[in-house]
Amino acid sequence: MQVWDAIILGAGCAGLTLVNELIGRGEGRLSILLLEERSEYTNDRTWCFWNTLNHRFENAVSYRWSGWNVHHAGEVVRCRGVYQYQYLRAEHFYKLALAPVYASSKTILRLGEQVRTVQEKEDFVRIQTHQGTHVGRYVIDTRPMDHQNRRARYPDVHWLQHFMGWKVKTEHAYFQTKQVILMDFEGRKDATEILGVSDNETDNALPGIPFIYLLPFSPTEALVESTWFGPKVLPKSVYREQLQRYLQEKEVGNYEIVEQEYGVLPMSTLPATTQPTRRIRHLGLAGGAARPSTGYAFLAIQRQAQRLADQLLNGDWGNFPDYYSTQSRLLDSTFLRVLQQNPQRGPELFWRLFRYANSDALVRFLADTASLKDLWEVTTCLPSGIFLKQSLFPNFSQKKEMETTQIQGV
Repeated sequence: MQVWDAIILGAGCAGLTLVNELIGRGEGRLSILLLEERSEYTNDRTWCFWNTLNHRFENAVSYRWSGWNVHHAGEVVRCRGVYQYQYLRAEHFYKLALAPVYASSKTILRLGEQVRTVQEKEDFVRIQTHQGTHVGRYVIDTRPMDHQNRRARYPDVHWLQHFMGWKVKTEHAYFQTKQVILMDFEGRKDATEILGVSDNETDNALPGIPFIYLLPFSPTEALVESTWFGPKVLPKSVYREQLQRYLQEKEVGNYEIVEQEYGVLPMSTLPATTQPTRRIRHLGLAGGAARPSTGYAFLAIQRQAQRLADQLLNGDWGNFPDYYSTQSRLLDSTFLRVLQQNPQRGPELFWRLFRYANSDALVRFLADTASLKDLWEVTTCLPSGIFLKQSLFPNFSQKKEMETTQIQGV
């Protein structure tokens, strides 16, 4: 039986990025097996990010914007900076990422193969699939985590970013193509009516923070998403009605839904995985690549893959440090607790960030490439009282809720 130098479980964004790094920098040095559950690749998702880091898939980027807007309470914040906001379609990413795999003499991709067990031994790892057994010296696992199980084990902040998007084509020119609408919070009233809850902003009746996200591709084409930050996903009918109302209220006229997408991303300060072992590492969302406060992950996956490729090619497995800095983790944890306990203030807090922070400093903060000056620039734009309380007494509100529940139950 062949013993592979590396077996990669999952050949999505993280798995294909890693194998591209290994082939691009060390073709012929390592034998690599990729095991992917899907039987074929489709245009199943998109990635968006600010280009604060050079990456291998620049030629696959479909659209770029130099500005982005945030709408709240009748006001619009218009941001511009040195970084572009980029849009990458899965079909273009897969085409570019798979080409080196198929051209490599020492790399094999097996589609439609489901992993059943992973057994780590002293000198190798045995993978059992529904089609047979594979053995590798090292295993990189990029498969999604079971968030529900982990939430029960780790009592910290765990929200989700969940969304439904329509790529629409209108009969007449409508969309402004130079700037992305990053967050439009004006649809809060629609969300309360759809869900039948209170519209009083002092209440926490809404199950999270709703907003519209819009990427204009041409004057007649755009991706429009109903997006939520919250503790749980909602019935798909909620997102659909939000999108219908938004397009009607904006008077875009007649339109055709060309494509649809739906997704759920972690916004969590949970530990990414169990601790790395002697021969197994986790990569991608399973390795904590998603930024807890935003859900952005693509560039973090690129940097994770670069570090891991260095270790594999240099024969130095060693430690695999957390991608995000301690400062970022602390700020994200505090910010998520504030949102969790004060969701009605979410639109105001995001609006303040984009209104008062320097655009480039804020982008570097979101991409975890911020300097100390950038961190100061960003944090001083937020109300100090509520954030200081959460930093010093992170569990106070949770304890009060528990005490109240216990008293009411007596």
